[in-house]
Amino acid sequence: MLSEFKKISEYPTLETPVTIRLGFYKKGALQYISHLDLQRTFQRILSRAELPLWYTQGFNPHPKLVFGLPLPIGCESVCEMADIKLVRDMSAEDILARLHKATVDDLDFFACYPAERKFADIDGALYEYNIDCEVDDEMIEKIVEIIDPSNVMYLINALAFDAEWQDIYFESQVRKGEFTTENCDKRKVDMMYSEENKYLEDKKATGFIKYYKDRKYAFAALLPKEGVSVSEYISSLDGEHLNELLTNAKSAVVNTSIPKFETEYDVEMSEVLKGMGMPDAFSSAAADFSKLGHSTEGNIFISRVLHKTFISVDERGTKAGAATVVEASDECAMLVEDPKQVYLDRPFVYMLIDCENDLPLFIGTLTNI
Repeated sequence: MLSEFKKISEYPTLETPVTIRLGFYKKGALQYISHLDLQRTFQRILSRAELPLWYTQGFNPHPKLVFGLPLPIGCESVCEMADIKLVRDMSAEDILARLHKATVDDLDFFACYPAERKFADIDGALYEYNIDCEVDDEMIEKIVEIIDPSNVMYLINALAFDAEWQDIYFESQVRKGEFTTENCDKRKVDMMYSEENKYLEDKKATGFIKYYKDRKYAFAALLPKEGVSVSEYISSLDGEHLNELLTNAKSAVVNTSIPKFETEYDVEMSEVLKGMGMPDAFSSAAADFSKLGHSTEGNIFISRVLHKTFISVDERGTKAGAATVVEASDECAMLVEDPKQVYLDRPFVYMLIDCENDLPLFIGTLTNI
């Protein structure tokens, strides 16, 4: 395979193994493999490249291979780093030529040079994130408004949801209506009317499920009964009860209305997380992120945690960013009875559901429009 290259034995042996830093990109299908699988892929590439690697001693010798911070699954990168140790003196050009020949699709190398510092000694790094999703820019417009020069790291997680209704609303199904806010103000809104066939009910609320295209996801709404506030209803919910409610949705004709709405929400979660049992992470004295890196300015600690969401519901479907297996026989065997009515004309709870697992992806409340 590498017959066109100089034989490894022709390169001079080094008295002390040298650490070489490799710059590489990982994209395409390889963004979906785990960090452990990436390590295995690297080991195969290095073996095929026939590089003179330094091996550990003992019963299970293995080549020295150290990566920078691992990428989350689903993320591509055009600038990743890994360190290897070589026992022979090779030029960067020869190393890269062998790696280019031995690598796999969606992974290649662009840099090779002696490593002057360990990854653990690096104070900080600047990352540019491109969140690639087929959604409008307004969904995740800005996560971090201002980059503070004193910050050494940002951990950013974004989730986007964009789906079309299984049955979109026709113009005749959208009419002016009235929504009563949490403060009892009356607001004129566009109401979308439809007939659904999954009904939800417990002691304090009624609701329904409306499916998106392909029925993999659904919009679920729960309207607290008269005299029960949204906050009171939420405080009565727990995971077990919510799962039971969604799993046992009844097959019934439900006359429904949903207001067209857009809502944004952001919150600083530091105090919440401290109260949940992680105060040390926010303390400059007690935090220990030494495995992530070091800073010459002092100890690394978390200064703040921001959470932002956006959701838009209209006649075509739902867009959101923070970001049950339904059998046809249920509908066919539906008993004929008086239609249920759930009109979302006052504060309610809504969810975007993964139907295969009956798990909410988003949960929110609409108290004002």
